Amino acid sequence: MYIEAVDDPSLAPTMSFGPFPIGALLAGRYEIRSPLGEGGMGAVYKVIDLELEEEVALKVLRSELSSSPDALARFRREVKLARRVTHTNIARTYDLGVHEASRFITMELITGEALSSAAGRGIPLPEVLRVAQESCAGLCAAHAAGVVHRDLKPDNIMLTGSRVVLTDFGIARALSGDDAHATMNNIVGTPAYMAPEQVEGLAIDGRSDIYALGVMLFELVTGTLPFGGDSPFAIAAARLTRPAPNARSVAPSVPDGVSALIASALERRREDRPDAATFAERLEILRGMRARPSAGGATIRMDLPSSAERSVVLRNFEGEPAELALAIESALADGLVGAKGVTFARERTLPAATGTLSVEGGIRASGSGVRVRVRLVDRAKGSVVWADQVDGKMDDTFALEDAVLARVVPAILQRCGRSQGPDDPEIRAKWEEAKQLFALFDPESVQKAARMSEDLLFATPDNPWVMSLLALCQIRTFIQSVGADRSLFVRSEELALRAIDLDPSVSDAYHAVALIRSTIGDYRGVLHAEEEALRRNPLMAEAHYTVAGVLADTGHLPEALQRIELSLRLDPKAFGAHTTRTRILATMGRIEDTKRAIQHARELGGGRAIAIFESRLVYWTSDRERAVTLADEIEANAENAAWKNTIPMLRGYAKGQEHEPVFEQMSGFIARTFGPRQQGFLAQVTIEYYGALGLRDKALAFMAKIDWAHFWDLGWLDHCAALAVIRDTPEFAEARARTAERVAQLFA
Repeated sequence: MYIEAVDDPSLAPTMSFGPFPIGALLAGRYEIRSPLGEGGMGAVYKVIDLELEEEVALKVLRSELSSSPDALARFRREVKLARRVTHTNIARTYDLGVHEASRFITMELITGEALSSAAGRGIPLPEVLRVAQESCAGLCAAHAAGVVHRDLKPDNIMLTGSRVVLTDFGIARALSGDDAHATMNNIVGTPAYMAPEQVEGLAIDGRSDIYALGVMLFELVTGTLPFGGDSPFAIAAARLTRPAPNARSVAPSVPDGVSALIASALERRREDRPDAATFAERLEILRGMRARPSAGGATIRMDLPSSAERSVVLRNFEGEPAELALAIESALADGLVGAKGVTFARERTLPAATGTLSVEGGIRASGSGVRVRVRLVDRAKGSVVWADQVDGKMDDTFALEDAVLARVVPAILQRCGRSQGPDDPEIRAKWEEAKQLFALFDPESVQKAARMSEDLLFATPDNPWVMSLLALCQIRTFIQSVGADRSLFVRSEELALRAIDLDPSVSDAYHAVALIRSTIGDYRGVLHAEEEALRRNPLMAEAHYTVAGVLADTGHLPEALQRIELSLRLDPKAFGAHTTRTRILATMGRIEDTKRAIQHARELGGGRAIAIFESRLVYWTSDRERAVTLADEIEANAENAAWKNTIPMLRGYAKGQEHEPVFEQMSGFIARTFGPRQQGFLAQVTIEYYGALGLRDKALAFMAKIDWAHFWDLGWLDHCAALAVIRDTPEFAEARARTAERVAQLFA
């Protein structure tokens, strides 16, 4: 754990001291390797634990405080409190020790960069929000254990790969008794980030940390602190006399939602600030990922814009079994939430609700079958304007819910809703043309759609539908190039988040967020974002097949195939659904069905895209003859280095020979690729190649290149035939166990 020294005196603690010499041996166990920095209570060193042969961080209490009973008691309390908090976003505390007259603690050594250092180069808005959300997750865990950080600042937040780690809980105190207070003569914290109650020496709680997080967010998005002054304490005192400025008044490009969130954290009274859990939830909303609704019914979003043009009342569904009737009703409620042009109310939660159209229905079960009847009633005329029925099976109620949504919601939107897309007819026509190109999936069409979207965005810079489409084009190009250009990833997320800020009813923006989350292996984020997309547009085929892809990766193959069939019913030409269906069938071992699906995808015009998947399938099926023709096809159409690397692999495999440069080339390509998901995909392809050739050691070598903390492909581990050569190894068993545990937690 390392906190760098800070040049700005307003940000730095007021105490300093000298370090132990390099090479010193503490307590006969810890050898000092290098000084790392200093905090409010002591020096921090990188040491080697000679007993365990591991590098750890070691903090030593300042010598002048060692003889103070109060300081020693506080030091022991630091260890006890820190050990109570175990969370991936908090640096772990290990042990308490003594060397001669010096007391020390050992902690997890965090290798990475302090947020203060990264901020000097500028951090894109999506990354700022990610850091804030992960920091908030750590604070939630600490506050639940009764621990307040009290000195949260950019120096105490470390960025290490995809992990954000809060460090230096050295001045944290229990939220009870006198320890919850301070005095002006004994202020604990760094003045620039102190909450007003800390400056005044009043009681604090977790919301004091949220204030500090708000100051950091303000600083990260505007480039300046919210309060200035001639001295550290003048800066601290300024927040007692005037409110914090609005971030948009300093940096107009800051989205309204982000500015409002920061303002809530910087409220003068701590009672007016959100707690860490609420703050984390609001960050999820801003990032396009909201928590799932409870099983008891729909969660109705009150912050979605709607039109009073037509109003809809969802009547209570009747019939037996009552639980299924309620589930169908709730599914319809979810589908209506956020429907553009519709004001929606639910009779179950608002008995006196009125509307121009009512949705009524019920269910009837007979044996293993069940029938759902639904009708739309014009309430002014008292007449039925539409009616239909949906049949299903009692043992497959999810499919029944999907089928009801697919029938009923379009009927409602046709009568009182507004279709998806820009309102301006001229812009809409160009947007639809670009979207059709995007749907073709091949790189050339996607790039053309991106250019058209750029032109549209220049003409209408605040159109959230255009922003969302451009975000989708950028992230798909990033995926197709296997993460070659990180700027595409960054801009895609920023466009999607700004679109959500402008209009939270735009389904495409949430779908873009889902694809972005997928590229970094955040499948929980994928599911949450696609859930939000489907709340706004239940007929969104793209969202359904993305969810199907997650289900397939995590080993839920029958459910994945079912979801794909729904997607294809909604859009029979959805190329992404066809490619996902092909992958699911191959994973299930239905090779003949897979070949027919591949042929169908080619007939839709996706030959180049499907050829990439086929290049993997030859290793699964030991089809050396097909490897030759695929190598020729890819060579004629390869548009980036990632796919060009597959050509010698295929040609070598066709001859049953290893192409020796592959190991070095793919290793280098993985090292240069951004994102754990993209790196993992390249490793998978290479593992399949070496596995099909029977080269066990080299296949295992590429297994070691996968970031298992962000890997979900349990279906691949269990069913890919090319992995037979390594399935009996301890490395494979460990990888599968870790993946299965993560998948179980995803659906818990």
